[in-house]
Amino acid sequence: AIRGSGVAIVRGRAAGARVGPRRRIEAVLIEGGGEVEAAEFVLATGGAAGGGIRFDGSIQEPALGLPVFVGGKPAPEPTAGAGLDPRTLFGERPEGPHALAGAGVRVDGGFRPLDREGMAVHPNLRAAGHVVACAEGAAPTDLADPGPPALSGWRVARAMEK
Repeated sequence: AIRGSGVAIVRGRAAGARVGPRRRIEAVLIEGGGEVEAAEFVLATGGAAGGGIRFDGSIQEPALGLPVFVGGKPAPEPTAGAGLDPRTLFGERPEGPHALAGAGVRVDGGFRPLDREGMAVHPNLRAAGHVVACAEGAAPTDLADPGPPALSGWRVARAMEK
């Protein structure tokens, strides 16, 4: 059904974006070469478990370099020479909930990723699935539930129709 609506599904790893006037994304650059031009884009790269949010001394959204939020706040910055205390991300108990599991991009009511000041980073970018931040973190078992990511994808599609 989605292919019949004029939506292209592109597989590959995003390596950045070409941004034009008014911070609109004109094209997403694909790792290994190439780019995808479109009027609207959806970031659905997964959360920490899927590689859409990475922890490598700091917490990052690697595809487009969007700000990451943990527990409703900007992701903590590593301390020079010490990095991040793992307990701030994983808690004291391995069974969770874990702040890192709920880390992601913060979105507005139209699912547009927001900067640290609460403004849309790119007006023609939406985010869906586990890349969207959970306010309270998530237990490891929450990540196996396809319901919330699927629902957010449906809601993104509805928001893009407007």
